[in-house]
Amino acid sequence: MEGERPEVDPAAPQPDPESNCAGAEIGQAIRDCLGRLLRPRRLAVTLHLQGHRVAEAARLLGWSAKKAENLVYRGLDDLRSCLTAKGIRP
Repeated sequence: MEGERPEVDPAAPQPDPESNCAGAEIGQAIRDCLGRLLRPRRLAVTLHLQGHRVAEAARLLGWSAKKAENLVYRGLDDLRSCLTAKGIRP
């Protein structure tokens, strides 16, 4: 309903300020690295990160499944390399 606030579970753990800051920095690094990818790889990886399967990404982008699969694979590799260069590791 409009105007109502969602219920918040007071017992749920809340992230501390340091975790919030680290999360924001990681998010910014991911956006920066995604922005550096070649456009086809960026599109494929963005859809992948949003939860789309390769077949869905291929359909949405008008590509073959093989092309989408290759672009996701190569784009994720580029993304990992960029994040590693920024000192961010899983």
